[in-house]
Amino acid sequence: MEKMFFLDDADRKLIGRRRGDQHRLGFALQLTTTRFVGRFLPDPLEVPAEVIDYLTDQLGVADVSQIKQYTEQRQTQFDHQDEIKKAYGLREFSAVEAEFATWVDARATQQPVTDRARHSRASSSHLAHASQIRSICRPRQ
Repeated sequence: MEKMFFLDDADRKLIGRRRGDQHRLGFALQLTTTRFVGRFLPDPLEVPAEVIDYLTDQLGVADVSQIKQYTEQRQTQFDHQDEIKKAYGLREFSAVEAEFATWVDARATQQPVTDRARHSRASSSHLAHASQIRSICRPRQ
C-alpha cells in the first residue's frame, strides 16, 4: 500500500492547493487510486478503509468522516480529475487510441519472424493484433 498510496512532495504540493480537509483528502484519494488502478473510479470513496486511513494520516486530517462530504459536489470531483490529468500528463484512452495502435503495430512487426518461429509462437501463445487490443481496452459503456 505504501508504494501506490504514498504522497511525495509533488503530490503534497498539488493537494495543498485545496481548501478544506474533505477536498484535500478527496483529491489525494483520486490521485492515488488513479495511480494504482490506471483510471478514475466512478465513486472515489469505494476503496478499502485502510487506504483512506493511510491518506488521512499522511495529510494530518483529524476527522476522517469529512471524506463523505467530498462526494456531495460531483463537479468538484470532475475538476480535480482534470487537474490530476493535467499535472501528471494523463490522457483519455480515446484521445491516444490511434497513436497506441500505431505503436503496437510497429513493435509487432519490428522483428522478422521466420516460419519456424511463427509456427512455434502460434502453437504456444496468441499474439494480439492492435485491433484486438483496441477492442479489449475500449472503455465500458
